[in-house]
Amino acid sequence: MAKERDIDYDGRQTFSGGYAMLEFPVLKQVTLMYGARAERTEMSVDPMSDMQISNPEQAFVVPLKQELPDGGYYYYLGGVPQEEAVAEIDDSRWLHAYGLTYEAVPGLKLRLNYGETIARPTFLEMAPVITYDYISGDTMIGNNELVLSEIKNYDLRLEWFFRDGDIPLFGDGDLFAYSLFRKDIKNPIELESFSYLSQEYLMSVNYPDGEVNGMEFELRKKLDFLPGPFQYLTIGANHTRMNSEVKIPENMRDSLEFHNLGVEDKRREMAGQPEDITNYNITWDHPEWGTSIGLFYNIRGDMLKSGAAIGSDGATADIYSKKLSSVNFSISQKIGETVKVTFQAKNLLDPRVGEVYREPDGTETHRKSYREGKTFSLGVSATF
Repeated sequence: MAKERDIDYDGRQTFSGGYAMLEFPVLKQVTLMYGARAERTEMSVDPMSDMQISNPEQAFVVPLKQELPDGGYYYYLGGVPQEEAVAEIDDSRWLHAYGLTYEAVPGLKLRLNYGETIARPTFLEMAPVITYDYISGDTMIGNNELVLSEIKNYDLRLEWFFRDGDIPLFGDGDLFAYSLFRKDIKNPIELESFSYLSQEYLMSVNYPDGEVNGMEFELRKKLDFLPGPFQYLTIGANHTRMNSEVKIPENMRDSLEFHNLGVEDKRREMAGQPEDITNYNITWDHPEWGTSIGLFYNIRGDMLKSGAAIGSDGATADIYSKKLSSVNFSISQKIGETVKVTFQAKNLLDPRVGEVYREPDGTETHRKSYREGKTFSLGVSATF
């Protein structure tokens, strides 16, 4: 059905906003902050099909739900007229932020922050168009019913910008930071996978609510005690550990339980949020030459790619992307006072990305593996 239609779309988006922020030094060591941002989102997708004249009532392909007598449902692709395929978001709101900074001693700060943000869907996620990703081999279908996600962010961060003499081995320019964070999300945009006519599709869907919480630490150390050119080296590392979960819609839970894919607490991990991320880096910066070189090694833990869902062909289990490591390199050179040339090479190791189907009991079945490829870029910027 889907391949019989040639569907294009005209996508438009306009984001506008303004903000104000005030800082209040209530005590010598305590600063309060308040900010507010007015934000407007206008997005629209107007699809066009080669079947609008010959068969206008089924000219566009969208994901539809077939309700079941037991309260569950499954997905299938069906033809609809243009007015049912159009996607539109028109949203205006105030986003607030509060902060408190306590500087116990010079360089040692405790920060407590609260902020409100939003997350927008992309045209790819909204448009009633079937898209094939030639790198991952996935087929995606847009969902024109997506809405914005509303996010409340809570952060507690302890940071120590060392000074010479504070503690042995650390001095000016060195940093240690430890953070605790939490995000409460209304209408998070989640990825689901379902099968229809022997073809697996990925689709973005709003879930009722979700949350992310975790910790992060960061360490940065200059090696300026080394001789010669090695004195311009800096090493760093950061590690993030987090837990995430979303509430599965009630009707979806009924369908998953029928196919033995249900979960006891009615919640599952959030898509796109790995359990842990670790980064190591070494940089070389020569202030007089204007040269900066960096080598970065990143490790991402297992990550849910898309949640289980039911299609007309049956159930598709959760899809996980397995643990992955990557190496990136960059070098930049200033030319005069205004021009900078930057070369970047990403994913130099180009490891195979492994994906598995994972059932609630932990059983895994291989899905696919592929390489994302290396990326090279060269850029020139000027500052006046």
